[in-house]
Amino acid sequence: MAAVTRSLASTQATFALLSLRGEWVLPARVSAALSWAGVAMHDQVLRPRYWQGAPGVLLVLVALVSLVVLKPYRTDHPADPVAAPVPAVRVPLALPPARTMRQSEGPVSAELVRHTARAGRMVALTFDDGPNPEYTPQVLALLARYRMVATFCMIGAQAMRHPEIVRQVVAAGMHLCGHTVTHDQNLKYRPEPQIEAEILNGRTDIRAAAGSQVPVEYFRAPAGRWSEPMRRLAAHHGMKPLAWSV
Repeated sequence: MAAVTRSLASTQATFALLSLRGEWVLPARVSAALSWAGVAMHDQVLRPRYWQGAPGVLLVLVALVSLVVLKPYRTDHPADPVAAPVPAVRVPLALPPARTMRQSEGPVSAELVRHTARAGRMVALTFDDGPNPEYTPQVLALLARYRMVATFCMIGAQAMRHPEIVRQVVAAGMHLCGHTVTHDQNLKYRPEPQIEAEILNGRTDIRAAAGSQVPVEYFRAPAGRWSEPMRRLAAHHGMKPLAWSV
C-alpha cells in the first residue's frame, strides 16, 4: 500500500475527473491503484460494477481522498533555517607602528566616557559612521581651519572601502574610534563571541586601511546601544567605551 500511495503523491493530488457519458476518466497511476484495489478498469475509464449514479461517484471520491490522506510523510522537506555562523576574530595584519602612539594598549575602564578629561567649558567633537568620501574631507578641512582635533568613529567595512580617507584622517592628527565592522544596531543582543569579533575586526579593518598600527583609542556601540558585554570586551582590548552627553 505504501508503494501505491507514494506513486499517487507524485500526481500532487491533481485528480481531475472528466464526466464522459457517465464514465469517469482518471490519471493512469490512479487507475492502476484502483485496479489493484479490485475496481474494474479499462483504458483508464472507471466502469462501476456495483453502483450507478451519485452513490457510485461519491464512493469513488471517498476512495481517492482516502488514498491521498494515507500518503506517507515526505522526508525530503527543507530543513529548518540555520542561524548564521558567528564570525571569527581575524588575525591582524603585520603592520608597521604608527609614528606616534598616544596610548599603550591594555585593559582600561569599562565605564562609559561621557565627558572630557579636562575640566572647564570643553566640547569634544565626534563623527560617526564614516569614513565618507564626500563629507569626511570637508569636515577635515573645517577642523584644520579652526585648528581643532576630533574623534572619528569608523565602521570597518567603510574604512576598507575608502582607505585613502582613513589615511587623511590619521595624517591630520585626529583620534580614531572603532565602530564595529557592520554597524549592527542589535549587536547588544548577539552572543559574546560575535560582539567581540565585531569589535576586534572593526579595529583590524581601520588599521589595515591606515596601513599602520595606528592607535584606536575608543570604541562606540552602533547607535549608542550599549550592553555590559560590549563595554567589558572593548575595555579588555584597550578601547575606552565612548558615549556622548549632548
